[in-house]
Amino acid sequence: MVNGFVKTFLFILLLTIFLLSASSFYAQGDSPLDITIRPPQSDNRVEYKTAKYLTSLSRSNRAEQLLPAQGEVTPTDILILTDDQAEYPIGLHMDILEDKEKQWSIEDVTSPDIAAQFVPSSEEAPGFGFTDSAYWIRFRVRNEASSDIEWLVLYEAVAFFIDYYVPSASGEGYEVIRTGSALPFETRDVPVGRFVFHLPVAPQETKTVYMRFASEGSLILALTLLSDDSFIQQAVVQQTINGSLYGILLILAVYNLVLFFNLRDRSYLYYVLFFSTMLLGIMALDGFAAQYLWPNQGQFAAIATRFFMILSFNFGLLFAISFLRTKEYAPRLHIIMTSLAILVIIFLGLLFVWFRETAGIHAFLMIASGISMLIASIVVWRKGYRPARFFLIGWSLVLIGFIIFILTLVDVTSLNILTDAILRIGLIVLALVLSAGLAERINVYRQERNVAIFEERIRLARDLHDSTTQSLYSALLFSETGKKLTERGDLEGAAYYQSRVSDVVHEALKEMRLLVFELRPLKLEQEGLVGALQMRLDAVETRSGIESRLYTEDIPPLTPRISENLYYITQEALNNSLKHANANNVTVNIQVEDNILKIDIVDDGQGFNLEDALDNGGMGLVNMRERMEQMEGELGIQSEPGAGTRIEASLPMEKVK
Repeated sequence: MVNGFVKTFLFILLLTIFLLSASSFYAQGDSPLDITIRPPQSDNRVEYKTAKYLTSLSRSNRAEQLLPAQGEVTPTDILILTDDQAEYPIGLHMDILEDKEKQWSIEDVTSPDIAAQFVPSSEEAPGFGFTDSAYWIRFRVRNEASSDIEWLVLYEAVAFFIDYYVPSASGEGYEVIRTGSALPFETRDVPVGRFVFHLPVAPQETKTVYMRFASEGSLILALTLLSDDSFIQQAVVQQTINGSLYGILLILAVYNLVLFFNLRDRSYLYYVLFFSTMLLGIMALDGFAAQYLWPNQGQFAAIATRFFMILSFNFGLLFAISFLRTKEYAPRLHIIMTSLAILVIIFLGLLFVWFRETAGIHAFLMIASGISMLIASIVVWRKGYRPARFFLIGWSLVLIGFIIFILTLVDVTSLNILTDAILRIGLIVLALVLSAGLAERINVYRQERNVAIFEERIRLARDLHDSTTQSLYSALLFSETGKKLTERGDLEGAAYYQSRVSDVVHEALKEMRLLVFELRPLKLEQEGLVGALQMRLDAVETRSGIESRLYTEDIPPLTPRISENLYYITQEALNNSLKHANANNVTVNIQVEDNILKIDIVDDGQGFNLEDALDNGGMGLVNMRERMEQMEGELGIQSEPGAGTRIEASLPMEKVK
């Protein structure tokens, strides 16, 4: 498994190098981005109706607003564009106006009375958190660049609704582009993941631009004015980074999905679901999902980032619970993490009803989940479970990035290039490290299994020695006694002891057959549970003169751990019947009933007192119950002296997949 992982890692590394090379080569040719200025389309009127938590609107994507130019109040701080600089942060060059009732139009905010209420911005990226207000901004641009450069306005955050007003070519009013994350992708001025707007400003020309923002999420006014060449360079770098991230996570997800179908270990399924939902959340944040996956689902696109991020933490908790075996190594943390997973799902549903109101709760649950997973990995690792160190290393690296990202959702901090890179690099490292951890987990499982088999064989060898010695000694005593009685002429007594010798030898043969069979390597992987049990019945019960029957129905594929535990439980029940019950008939019935896998082992032996057996801890009943508890199943035992024994092992189907 480790060698297979190394090969897969090298393949992923080579593929990543290829993607980086292809992206660089592609960037040297024509740009894939269409930044041609499109003519106004005033007749393009579409009605967009949003969900309950969004503002309903019916308006055009681009329209002409004819306004009188006289009397308009303009910003005093003019942003000067030159040949020496390709990027300009707009934050300190803009004025801001809060529209608490969301009622003002472009005519209102350009009127002298309301225009005078604009306040100069004192931050490069002003943040307003979760607000019911709409916010208007204005900034004035003068182009003193000598060359004919096309300029773009880049909005580096996310808002449900964005209106972009630029003076019309006729000079009599404004053209408006209405877009946002809550509207279809086709409303965007430049068809890319981020919100980009053309700013047609000729050399030596001055223009005043207005923008209106309204959002149910956290509102941050992070704006940059840049040239088309600068934007293309940024876009190529961003595409290269995103392509590498998407490719690596997707390949690892597919690889581990194949392993899940082969091994039937739920840890692999949770791994795939965790990184798949995390990938969708990142793609939604980048705008890639809105562009290619759900371009016409503006309502869902507006909440997709938070939805998939929250869902990924739920699968992350389930993965940590399964991978770290918290129920076995950290029972209290297991309860806490299970409770958090349930709460995450409950409050995830409320996202569609109270998007803004649940933001703080979602942030708390995600941070609490991340910290609980980190603590669990430390606790489990200190208890000697080696695979936990992989989880600890990977999760420690990525947790900082997650916390920073979560804080951006509630406007405690802003998402910038550094924090974004920490999250993305951390995700790649986490995915690779956890894949290595899953491989190590299999090795640990095999080592534990080999140790258990070795110890079992030592026990069997000891039992074989003890039982054989005792049986032979008993047979010798009975034979000597019978011989002496024969010499005395007591033929009736001699016949009795002769029959006792026969009984002892017969029991010894049964014991020998059982122990010899158990000393053989278990062929569960090759034969499966049903095949292994049939081999056991043929080799031991049938050859010992016991009538044995095995009934089965369509049984779904079982994980190696489940098959092994069920086999040993059935074997223990058969051993008890063989050694203690003196049964003539044994029946094993395996079936699925009401979505529960059941194994019934019934014999017609002499039975026993259940309370006495449990109090004495004998007959392997304690081991059988412990195995069922590890699988979260139930063990039922029915027996009375002289009435035979029935043992039923029940396991819900969701536990065997």
